[in-house]
Amino acid sequence: MYGLYSNEVISKSYFTNWMIDYNRYYRKDEKNGYEGAEKSNRFLQLLLRALTTEIISESKAAVLNNQKTGDFLNTLDTLV
Repeated sequence: MYGLYSNEVISKSYFTNWMIDYNRYYRKDEKNGYEGAEKSNRFLQLLLRALTTEIISESKAAVLNNQKTGDFLNTLDTLV
């Protein structure tokens, strides 16, 4: 809707009324904030890339991930 307003397809008053109605009817049931848990896996992706291109060894990847080599290999098995 904002795209229509910014491209001057709809008037400011129509946009304002639409936003008021939207907030009144559709946002009343929304919860405040995100309640889920997020976990980044970017570092693990970088470790796997370095491991597959043979830049680092399995033991070095495990040390960088603060794990024992066996635990790190189990982590890899769960990803596959």
